[in-house]
Amino acid sequence: MKKIAVFLALFFVFGRAYCDEKHCGSTDYSCLINSARHKIYLGQREEGIRDLTPITGLSVASRRVLAITISSGDTGDDPQNMIKSKLLLESSFREGDMVAGNFLLNFYYGSHVDRKLFPENNNRAIYILEEILRQQKDSSGELECLLGELLQKSNKEDEAIYWLEKAANRGYLFAGRRLVPIFSSGKNKDLVKAWFYSVMGGSSMANERHDIEKQMTPEQLEQAQEMSWQWQDEHHTHAPGYRGQGSPLRWQVESH
Repeated sequence: MKKIAVFLALFFVFGRAYCDEKHCGSTDYSCLINSARHKIYLGQREEGIRDLTPITGLSVASRRVLAITISSGDTGDDPQNMIKSKLLLESSFREGDMVAGNFLLNFYYGSHVDRKLFPENNNRAIYILEEILRQQKDSSGELECLLGELLQKSNKEDEAIYWLEKAANRGYLFAGRRLVPIFSSGKNKDLVKAWFYSVMGGSSMANERHDIEKQMTPEQLEQAQEMSWQWQDEHHTHAPGYRGQGSPLRWQVESH
């Protein structure tokens, strides 16, 4: 009888464990996510994130939707929910969901989450942005501009210029404002470009444009204005001073 009782007890324990494991692997999202967190904490990051796959089968989009769902609503600011959301987005992004990558950016850069819980990580944000832009054919220029800003913060000015100019060329005017101080001084100083991008920045950059003009020759100023007019023609947008309005070339270069 004693052997039978021990056998039944062991059967019950292992049976319960098996059922719990099966339950965790099929319907209990919190169980799977906590298990993944534990593995990541132990340094098994890839294995931990891979364990999240069974949550919604093979659908990366479903994991992304789940991540957004549990981080929104009345309990959206709960730290545990935010951690779960980040892990799910990481899982989905790793399998090619660039939409998830857009949401994942918030955890590494910006002011949308608690920075004490999720410290900024510019390198990770740069990697995510590069992956998104590598696969994204059309863009408003906003992501390119953000990537340029992050590269500039990371002291990678040449790369920053490439992405900021790409953003500006797409018509994202805020990128032009970022380029003005880069071209106004330093190793990449280019007064023609600095003036050109100050025009893109609009009237809010009138003071900066005035300071740049003080350093320019008449030839540089003419070149910059021609560059500006050509850009406006190509993008079908005309700023004050466009030649179509009969404005003459600006020769008011003040002496030092």
